[in-house]
Amino acid sequence: MTTAPTTTTTLAPKGALAPVEVHPTPGRRLQPGEVGVLAANAGWCWWQSQRAVIAGHTLLVGSVPNPSAAGGATDVSQVLGLDLATGAITSTDLSTNPYRNDDHNSPGLVVDPDGSVTAGWTGHNNDGTLRFASTAPGSPTAWQRAPDVVLPDLPAPARTSYVNLVRSQGLLFAFTRYNGRDRALWSADDGATWTGGWLLTGGPLDPDGTSPVRPYVQFAANPAKDRIDFVASTGHPKDTVRNALFSGYIRDLQVYRTDGTLVGPLATGEGYRPDQLTPIAAPTGPARPDVAAPYDQPDLWGSDLRVDAAGDPVVAYSLRTPDPSPARAGAFAHEYWWARWDGTTWTNRRLGAAGSELFASERDYTGLATLDPTDPYRVVASSDVSPVTGEPLVSRADGKVHWELYEARSTDAGATWTWRAITANSAEDNLRPLLAAGDGTTALVWLRGRYRSWLNWTTRALVVLGPPKTTALR
Repeated sequence: MTTAPTTTTTLAPKGALAPVEVHPTPGRRLQPGEVGVLAANAGWCWWQSQRAVIAGHTLLVGSVPNPSAAGGATDVSQVLGLDLATGAITSTDLSTNPYRNDDHNSPGLVVDPDGSVTAGWTGHNNDGTLRFASTAPGSPTAWQRAPDVVLPDLPAPARTSYVNLVRSQGLLFAFTRYNGRDRALWSADDGATWTGGWLLTGGPLDPDGTSPVRPYVQFAANPAKDRIDFVASTGHPKDTVRNALFSGYIRDLQVYRTDGTLVGPLATGEGYRPDQLTPIAAPTGPARPDVAAPYDQPDLWGSDLRVDAAGDPVVAYSLRTPDPSPARAGAFAHEYWWARWDGTTWTNRRLGAAGSELFASERDYTGLATLDPTDPYRVVASSDVSPVTGEPLVSRADGKVHWELYEARSTDAGATWTWRAITANSAEDNLRPLLAAGDGTTALVWLRGRYRSWLNWTTRALVVLGPPKTTALR
């Protein structure tokens, strides 16, 4: 087995940053509960973090437009911006990527201590290059490119996916999937130099240093406990039998289980297996002998991770059952679940029905659920069935089943949940919601249109500030 060396990459000083292209659009200030269009052509994945932030008075969202949608933009990673005071909208092209159009290329964002914002992105197993950009303090739409970080071959050619940016313990962290394993990079000088170490591996490595089993990981800063919390799956659900979820945290460059047990340092070894961490949940229930493998058995997959004010992690995740969806022929029935660490153990609660997968090539892609960063007992989820009854959501607008947005709230520490519709009777699907908080408000952002695959979508980004109205959104 081959282990990549711990690398330090020295980059050019910030004075060498290159400007990026910004497309401003005049606007008017959105009223609380009013729906606005953030972009006519947008898309994103959910394995980057943070996908949406509020810096100062500006909402920022990482996005990738698609040539199938309005404007036909290609090979671009973008940051969408909304001035919360004026309603002005910006669309910033961070770079023209040498990659195919792919929602995995959407940027992760982090607000820096001085009020600036850093973005990071990479391709979808295209090469080993991590790309970065940053803004000036107080100017969240004035982006400049930072130097790239190129990871070495293993000896297998370097292949990276996703960039998760976290500020913690005085360091800037960038986490990426690197030839199937999860690599941590950290910088003490705002990205001028980086040091790296392995975090996770799915199991034994191939001779070329690649992990054939790929854990999927989500990260969250935990300022209350001065650490980074993370949640990892065993692997990809379609490659793993009964995909489960595990949790841990990073402090002082050491990896711990969520229960506080030390696992080991970041800087050495080949990475730790997810099952060395604290178990969150594993799928239960019988297999379906009449369903083709691997979908004859249930699987879990992460949807969102947050940390509450006390420093306890909270997770939203999905369960794909082997049972048929009531909404679409040939699809599977999914459920949304919620879990919170209480200091001793994970408490898991079923939220409601999640409906069908988005498309047949990825049976575990739901409409997704997102957690409110200010309230662990508020969830916004996308489903093509009622979360309460499981009945298909047939729209009065066109007589078809569409994914709609729902809000779930709990007043008894997650024991029970009350649902209300945010959208209803839509003529298009409402997918992949995001919640961001700051500047005295929360922002809900989502995609409206059609998602055919992670390579093909025709969706626009919508936004609402404050509590959404309970109404049918057209």
